Amino acid sequence: MKKSISITYCITLVLVISGVQNTTAQETNPNSAYTLIIDGYDWGPGANKVVLPMAVPDSELRSSDFEVTVVRSMEGVEMSPAEASGARKIVHRYLSDENGKVMAEGNYVTLVLYVAPIEPLSSPIKYYRMDGRGSNNWINYKLTIRHNPSNKVWDTEGRRVVTPLEKFDLTGTYTEKGISLTYASFTPEVQSGKLPLIIWLHGGGEGGTDPGIALIANKAANYASEEIQTIFRGAYVLVPQSPTFWMQSASGEYTRG
Repeated sequence: MKKSISITYCITLVLVISGVQNTTAQETNPNSAYTLIIDGYDWGPGANKVVLPMAVPDSELRSSDFEVTVVRSMEGVEMSPAEASGARKIVHRYLSDENGKVMAEGNYVTLVLYVAPIEPLSSPIKYYRMDGRGSNNWINYKLTIRHNPSNKVWDTEGRRVVTPLEKFDLTGTYTEKGISLTYASFTPEVQSGKLPLIIWLHGGGEGGTDPGIALIANKAANYASEEIQTIFRGAYVLVPQSPTFWMQSASGEYTRG
């Protein structure tokens, strides 16, 4: 058994098994709304692309013609002005299909947005304290995009694609002695013979009932990437999630060690 501990007290275990399952889910995309694309980075998730239904020749496509602003909010959570709302910087634009894939001609425009660990406006999650503990959670993340030459405005999120989570089944549950855990799982393409199982135990801020947070807040979804899967020649990934945090005692107190 191989064991390593990250600087955020997240633990990875490697075992050997065979068999799990994988599904993905998507929302409906209204024709008049934008599609938000979120990717995973070392510091957490970042909203790095927005796809707009818009037919325009490439010769008329200019980043400077667009304005993107965001409002980040969560009921009962205080945010500083710098992290609550502001303009998103556009670094590139291109013609695409409805999923943001580059096209020579297309009825969609994809705007690539600036993301960075020091740019809070790029993050769709926030770490905050509630009910006596701190944790990362998805927040309300509302974009408004304006195309100045045409006065066209997109201000409704029709579909959200969280790219690193698409390879995982996020619906797993397990109950023992009245305690239920949610979990995510990944099944490799190669499933013959004995294959490793990578178990990721999240940090203190990723507990709850959404294993997507446990996967993306510390980029644990990277274990399903082609680079890491190649190293193991195919490996299952299991990401169990504590309802609160792993260091909670039976009495509800925070423990260490």
